[in-house]
Amino acid sequence: MNSMKTLHSLREALHKKFGSITVDRQLCEQISVAIFTHQEDYISTTTLMRLFGLLPMDRNVFPPQIIEMIVRYTGHQTDGTLDALITAIKPLHKTPTRRI
Repeated sequence: MNSMKTLHSLREALHKKFGSITVDRQLCEQISVAIFTHQEDYISTTTLMRLFGLLPMDRNVFPPQIIEMIVRYTGHQTDGTLDALITAIKPLHKTPTRRI
């Protein structure tokens, strides 16, 4: 489960990047296009609307990939919350074991 603090940090980072006070479907579409143009990552308008609370969330978890895309796009490095989150949600890479 993503904490409310994490989701708030993501929203704040996008607000700072776009400098917009009004969040609506049109802004979410602009953010989606901007992220795709900037780094070729696709985040749907609907997903962004869920992040901003314009639509209900299907579940209480945002996929780690989406969080990472937004962090990369915003360059949000000022507080350790998001960095720690990305580190925590990255899958642990285990070396495959073989039975002998």
